[in-house]
Amino acid sequence: DLKGFTRVSLGPGETKTVSLEISAQDLAYWDTDTNAWEIEEIEYMVYVGSSSRKDDLLTQRFKISGK
Repeated sequence: DLKGFTRVSLGPGETKTVSLEISAQDLAYWDTDTNAWEIEEIEYMVYVGSSSRKDDLLTQRFKISGK
């Protein structure tokens, strides 16, 4: 699921720092067994690129642990 998006225009050789804030609640799902919001302790993946084509993407993994 897409959780954040920012469009950035860059000129040749130009670099920019872009920050996206994603809260733990953005990663939560409603568990019908516990009737509560849950966050899975799994590895999440962030994709950055000029398009959604796999050849254009840089990736970074992260994991949330603990409750």
